[in-house]
Amino acid sequence: MSRSCLIALILVSCLLLFFRANTQNRRADSLFHLIQNDKDDTNKINHLHALGWVKLHDNPEATLALATEALELSKKLNWKQSIANSHGFLGTYYYNTGNYPRSLDHFLKALKIDEEIGYKKGIAARYGNIGLVYEAQGNFEKSLDYYLRTLKIAEELKDKNRAGIQLGNIGNIYLQTGEGDKALDYYRKAQEIYEELGAREDMALNLGNMGIIYEEKGEDEKALKYYTEALHISEELQAKDKIALQLANLGEFYMKRGNSKMAEANLLKAGALFKEIGALSDQYILEESLSEFYTQTHAFEKALAHFRQVMLLKDSLFNEEKHKEITRKEMNYEFDKKEAATLAEQEKKDAVAAAEKKKQSFILLLVSFVLLLVATVAILIFRSLRTTRRQKAVIEHQKELVEEKQQEILDSIYYARRIQRALITNEKYIDKRLKALQK
Repeated sequence: MSRSCLIALILVSCLLLFFRANTQNRRADSLFHLIQNDKDDTNKINHLHALGWVKLHDNPEATLALATEALELSKKLNWKQSIANSHGFLGTYYYNTGNYPRSLDHFLKALKIDEEIGYKKGIAARYGNIGLVYEAQGNFEKSLDYYLRTLKIAEELKDKNRAGIQLGNIGNIYLQTGEGDKALDYYRKAQEIYEELGAREDMALNLGNMGIIYEEKGEDEKALKYYTEALHISEELQAKDKIALQLANLGEFYMKRGNSKMAEANLLKAGALFKEIGALSDQYILEESLSEFYTQTHAFEKALAHFRQVMLLKDSLFNEEKHKEITRKEMNYEFDKKEAATLAEQEKKDAVAAAEKKKQSFILLLVSFVLLLVATVAILIFRSLRTTRRQKAVIEHQKELVEEKQQEILDSIYYARRIQRALITNEKYIDKRLKALQK
């Protein structure tokens, strides 16, 4: 490539970076103005989330404040899906700042809500997030379990993008645990999806990882092929961090094979890019490799110079980590204060709700008691009336029996009278006849 072409390429790259940064700044300003004019509604929550993602890398403190405000407003509106998303956002923030316990806590809270409302896409995302935290903590067994859970849901939902990412993550776990063949199997499956979706950045990383496995297996030709492919894609994307990573892989590869010229060239290019983008951790590792390389090639003065860089970077990393830890503690303190205030307010609301519930329970109990008493009295009255009716029926029956007896007695009397009258008549008749005969 000619010098003029190289200069032109650099200028185009700078213009693209400037345009991208300028676009992000305009978007951030636009979102900020929207938030200022928003009411406390769902639109405001969405804008808070969107601005938080924009600020996630360049201003993490702002991200924390935005995500916390979004969470509080989501709770106020009782918007469960947004509460889960806000917890997920906070989990991502704490993951990026290295606070893995707090990150895991927020991801688990988000997962619980997604499970309650049956939001499968959210469940898959939380599983993946939790897997990342466990991987960062070195708990590969749990990490693998959550990645597999995510993959299963992604396949059910036919979410190829998520499936590809999880296949790559699973491959990373097997790579770190020394199971190269299993790692390759998952990387190949991931690569098929990346190619189908045109996910070039993921393809580059995946190819680089496959190169590492083939290098460990002693298959140099394949390793070099995958490293080179990964580098070409990264250069096409103008992704400096990915370019530096693949150059470092190539440098290490050539150093182990004794190719001093290619090793030095790739390692120096990688070191320059890491320095340019401010990747201190990667730069630290690269300087170690350069010091080792120059020691192997007996260039002891250069080896010492790079070793000094290692020491300087070590101090810088320590100070940076210390500063991050202090900042993290300060932010945690502020967050805890807000959380405590929110908790106190919630406890107050809960106490009022509990008192109201107790009052309602007492009223319900009283009403139930009165109803029970009325029912008992009604039953007693009903039983009394039924007994009275039965007694009345018995009396009526007895009365009827008495009347029948009385009637029978009267009938007997009447019958006796008729007999008596009949006898009296006969006696008169006989007496009359006797007197007639006497004449």
